[in-house]
Order: sequence, then structure tokens, then C-alpha cells
Amino acid sequence: MTMHTPPECQGQMIEVSYGWDGGKFYRQVHDRSDRTTTWYRAHAASAMKYANSGSEPWNEEPKITRWTPCAEPDCDDNDEMTGGGR
Repeated sequence: MTMHTPPECQGQMIEVSYGWDGGKFYRQVHDRSDRTTTWYRAHAASAMKYANSGSEPWNEEPKITRWTPCAEPDCDDNDEMTGGGR
């Protein structure tokens, strides 16, 4: 899975990145102060709405408010980022 960091989230102590894997949309929060990483998965309806909006996470931070903490996705680093079947 390829993670993308919107411009407003780059160079921060807390860096937030986003990526798609298998139709699921993930948010990765990396705290540079203690080097911890926390993963979240978007609520399915919110993820599909975002996928169909034409927005891209490398341009701006997604306007999704429903995220559920989850384990790190088990995916190949070479997987392509695809937005909900687009």
C-alpha cells in the first residue's frame, strides 16, 4: 500500500498519511517524538463517499470524521493505491 501525506501534514511532529488497500481507506499517524505509529480505518460509507468525490490524499487532507483504530494493514508495500474501485 502506498501512503500519501497531504502538504499540510508534512514536516510536522505528528505526521498523518492516507492510503487505500483492498477497498479500505486507512490513516496512519506517526509520532516522530516517540516513533509510535497508530493506524485507523475509515468508516465504509465515509470512505466510499471520499472515493467518489474525486479528491486525492496527496493534495489535501480527507474530510472524513469517522475513523476506527485498527491493526496495521497486512499488505504488500508494492500494492497500488486505488480508490474504492475507481
